[in-house]
Amino acid sequence: MLARSAYSGLGSDQTVEVLRRLVDDPELPAAVRGEIRLDLGLLIGNQVGRPMEGRVELIRAVEELSARPALAARAMAALALPYWPCGPLADNVAWLARAEAAAAESGDAAVQAAVAANRVTVLLSVGDAEGWQHLDQLPRKGDDLRILHHSARGVANAADSAVWLGEYARAREVLAESPELAARSGNLYGEQLIRGTANALGHGDRPLGGPGHPGPRVRG
Repeated sequence: MLARSAYSGLGSDQTVEVLRRLVDDPELPAAVRGEIRLDLGLLIGNQVGRPMEGRVELIRAVEELSARPALAARAMAALALPYWPCGPLADNVAWLARAEAAAAESGDAAVQAAVAANRVTVLLSVGDAEGWQHLDQLPRKGDDLRILHHSARGVANAADSAVWLGEYARAREVLAESPELAARSGNLYGEQLIRGTANALGHGDRPLGGPGHPGPRVRG
């Protein structure tokens, strides 16, 4: 429960320390260790701001979750995002394909929503216009908070991408629905990301940076 809650909240060095002690426990079954390590990797890469360290944990989590395709798919989907600071885009695309296959195998709608949100993020992070079509397909209705969490994440990442792509009108359009969706899903970190994107957009539509300088998107 601690691990699941950590990656949706704000960063805490104490939380990282506790989760590290848990994954170092030799008595834990591999699948349980992998589940905790998955959330540890997301927490380190997102809220704590150490993406290389988080990526290492996620790769280890994929190995430990070999018998749990639903959770393995989430780790693979996170590794698919092209703003981890290493490796060619082809590697990210390969992780995404593996994630989609594992999510389909799992039959878990929440995991499939997680992978769908990351597909949106991957495509828009590299300026692929197909990402907007996939964004429209993310589920916004229903009361499954797990699904809403990932849809909110995909929408927030899309708004951030729109700013960096210079598509300011589209960024405003996406941001209009972001706060309500993030609040419904209970994603505190996502709400902070939305505020940051809105602040960036408020700089008079001036260019905010060049290629290779993406915003702090949510990898979950």
